[in-house]
Amino acid sequence: GNQSASFPAKGTIEDYIAPEAPQNLSGIIYYDGIVELFWDAGKEADLRGYRVYYANQADHEYVLLTPRPIAENYFRDTIPVQSLTPSVFFRISAEDFSGNTSGYSEVLELARPDVVPPARPLVLDARQDEENVFIRWTKSPSVDLLAYRIFRKREDQENWELMRLVEPREVAENLEFSDQPPHSSLPYSYIVEAIDKAGNSSGMSRPVNFRVKGPMLLKVPLELQARFEAQANKVSLNWDYQTADSHYLLLLRGVNTETLTPLTTLESGNRQYVDLNIFRESEMNYALQLVFSDGRKSEPSPVVKLKIP
Repeated sequence: GNQSASFPAKGTIEDYIAPEAPQNLSGIIYYDGIVELFWDAGKEADLRGYRVYYANQADHEYVLLTPRPIAENYFRDTIPVQSLTPSVFFRISAEDFSGNTSGYSEVLELARPDVVPPARPLVLDARQDEENVFIRWTKSPSVDLLAYRIFRKREDQENWELMRLVEPREVAENLEFSDQPPHSSLPYSYIVEAIDKAGNSSGMSRPVNFRVKGPMLLKVPLELQARFEAQANKVSLNWDYQTADSHYLLLLRGVNTETLTPLTTLESGNRQYVDLNIFRESEMNYALQLVFSDGRKSEPSPVVKLKIP
């Protein structure tokens, strides 16, 4: 019954069974571009770790982010946020100590934080008439545009006044705007900014400036009277009117013609004038006009006609 045993010999059992694909992949991208991914831990006893992949589109080739398997069911990375690509896509796989690799998890799509401002509108056209201003800006090509904000400010004002909020659906080819500001000798400035859905601003456009003084010819009732005094060989003129605006007087005259030319200018306090330069056997026509300090004028008074014998 004597026995003897051989030396022990080592044998291996080949492992061809891959781990299960990771489940419940989730994550978040913070405003500064930091990405955090989470998933359920695998239950395999020989699980070595996980590999993480990403792409900028779901159907693109995925790039490996982890050259070596990571042991934790958590991954942290940083992505660039200054990008026009709205989303980034992730998927992961599990690997055991025998080098067996699982299938991929379901693809996780995460939206990048929107920190790219919309394009700033540019001035295409700016014009005005006596009462109105008209401005045309380029349309912002940003796809996530929320609205345009148009502001106005007079030179003596400190703060910009919001004049209009324009939604993108209201803009066809270009952003068009018209305004009828109060008359002023001081210039008005207009600017516009584009805002996207994340609240990013394009910044203010270059100001467009206008002077809107109103009609150049104002209606001021003028009562002009003229009388020829034969013995003194002169024409006496007097008038009356009411206005509080700063101005001076322009007296117009025409001899044997309906075309009147300036005869003289007078200060605003004057209410009469004597014309000593008389042309005998002629028709002398007179009219009065006010010239205001901002360059505007009143409509001339009705023409007074005198037959000089």
